[in-house]
Amino acid sequence: MGAIINMGTLSDLPEEVLEAYNAPFPDETYKEGARIFPSLVPISPDDPAAPANRKAWEVLSRLEKPFLTAFSDGDPITRGGEQIFQKRVRGAKGQAHKVIKAAVTSSRKTGAKSSLG
Repeated sequence: MGAIINMGTLSDLPEEVLEAYNAPFPDETYKEGARIFPSLVPISPDDPAAPANRKAWEVLSRLEKPFLTAFSDGDPITRGGEQIFQKRVRGAKGQAHKVIKAAVTSSRKTGAKSSLG
């Protein structure tokens, strides 16, 4: 788990923090759920989850109500995601969208920084 969490941070977490994330898992077999999660995101047209994803975009693309995006430029996973919403969601046209510059959160215990999504 620690390695997965560390991939979503702006700087490497200290070893003791990584160990704390790993502590609840008695061995590697208990981490399979976290490891499989990225594969649940449909990335090809024939993915079993792709039809539901396409249906969601159909609904969003018809949305006429104002639709504001606010993404962080510091998130390694969602950075730039606002562009597709602004292009495809009708209600996003002409809105005062925000890109939050270098947005991070800090752990009170460790001071380790991780990005917002």
